[in-house]
Amino acid sequence: MNDKISHQPKTGIRKPSRKGNHRKGQPPAKDGRQTAITAAPVSPIEPVASPEPVVEIGASSSRIEPVESPKAVVDTAVTGSPATDHAASNEPDATAIAGISEDEAANPAPADAEADEVAIEPTLMAYFQRQSVKTSTFLKALKEARISRFTGTDTSNVELIVAEKDKDGSRLWQLVSVASSSDAVSAWIWPFIKNRVNLLVGNLVDLNVQSPSQTLQGVVTSISNALNGEDKERVKRAENDLRLAVAWLIEKRNIEPTDVADRLRHLYVTSDEAERRVLKSMASGSKVEFQASVVALCLTEDQLRRARHEREVERNQHFDTKAKLDALRQDTAAHARTIKQLEEAKADLERQLAEERIRSDNDRRYQAHSSSQTKADFGLAMQRVKTLVEEAGEAVQIAMKRSDEGSVRGLQAAERRIRSAVDAMTEIGK
Repeated sequence: MNDKISHQPKTGIRKPSRKGNHRKGQPPAKDGRQTAITAAPVSPIEPVASPEPVVEIGASSSRIEPVESPKAVVDTAVTGSPATDHAASNEPDATAIAGISEDEAANPAPADAEADEVAIEPTLMAYFQRQSVKTSTFLKALKEARISRFTGTDTSNVELIVAEKDKDGSRLWQLVSVASSSDAVSAWIWPFIKNRVNLLVGNLVDLNVQSPSQTLQGVVTSISNALNGEDKERVKRAENDLRLAVAWLIEKRNIEPTDVADRLRHLYVTSDEAERRVLKSMASGSKVEFQASVVALCLTEDQLRRARHEREVERNQHFDTKAKLDALRQDTAAHARTIKQLEEAKADLERQLAEERIRSDNDRRYQAHSSSQTKADFGLAMQRVKTLVEEAGEAVQIAMKRSDEGSVRGLQAAERRIRSAVDAMTEIGK
C-alpha cells in the first residue's frame, strides 16, 4: 500500500510523517515500497479563501478543518459578517486559547512530538519572555511543579516584561481564557487586569465607586480613538484591552450581558442591521456562527422571559399595594370619623362639666347664705326666748318678795330652772 499526501493548490508540500517508510537522507525501504508525493488537480469549484490540507492514506482520507476565531464568531453573530482583517487578528482564536498555533492546528505534529516540547520554568517571566511557549505547556509546568501562587519577585518583575514582550495583550488574553484551570494564574491575573483597566480609564471612572456599566463605558471612551484609527497594532491592543476589561467585569463585578451589549452596540451593530446579520449568520454561516447566533438569541429570550416575569411580579405587587392602600385609606377615614365623634363627645362633656361647676358654685354660695340666714334667724329667736325667760325670772323674783316662806322656796327653785334654761339658750345662740 502506498501512503499518498495530496494538497489543495498553493498550500505547499508537507513533509511526510516520521512513521512513514522514507525519511530525508535515507534510502527507500527494502520491501520496495516508497512514499509518492503528488499534487491534486485543480478543482473546478471556486477556490475557498483558506485552503484546507487533505491527508489521504490509501483509499481513505481525513479532513482537518481550521478552527475559527471566537472573535470572528462573535462578530458574525452580532454583525452578520466576519470581522475585518485587523479586527480578526486582534482576537486569539480557539487554537491560541488552547495553547496551539494555527499552523499546528492545520499541521498536527507526529505522535512523538511531545518528547520534543521545550521545557519551561513555572514562572510568569518565562511565559511572557518566550513567545513560542504554548499556554498548555505553561499550565502543565505549573501543575507538575504544584504552583498555587507566584512569588512576589516574579509578579513584581513581570509588569515590565508584559509591557515589552506583550504590547498588544495577546499572551495575557490567552492566560485569561484558561485562568479557571490554574489557581496561581487566577490569583495573579485578575488584580493585574484591574490595575490595567484602572490605568486605562484614568480619572474617567473610579473602579471602587462606579457601577460595572459605567466602568465599561469609561473603557470604551478611552480606547475609542485607537479603535477608529488605522494603526493595526493600536487597534489590536485596544480590542484586547476591551476584551480583558469585559472578562474582568464579568468575573469580578458581575456585569450583566445586556449591559455589555448595550455599551458595545455602536462598535459592532448599526440601528437597522442587527436582525439581518443574525439571520444571515444562521442561514449561511458556519456551524460555529450558527451555534453562536442561536445561543445569543436564547440569551435574549431568557432575558425577555425574566423581564416579563419581573414585570408581572411588579404588576401584582402594584395591585396588592393599591388594594392595601385603599383599605388603609378607608380605615383612616373611619378613624377620622371616630376621632371627630370623640372630640364632639369631649366638647359636650367639657360643657357639662362647666355647667356642673357653675351649679355647684351657686349651690355652695346659696347654702352658705342660707346657713348664715338660718343661724341669724335662730339667734334672733333665741334672743327673744332669752328675753322672755329673763322677764319671767324677774317676775318670779318680784313675787318672791311678796310671798310667804314656803312659796319663796318654790319660787327660788323655779328661778333656778329659768336661769338654767336661759344659760342653755345663750349657748345655743352662739
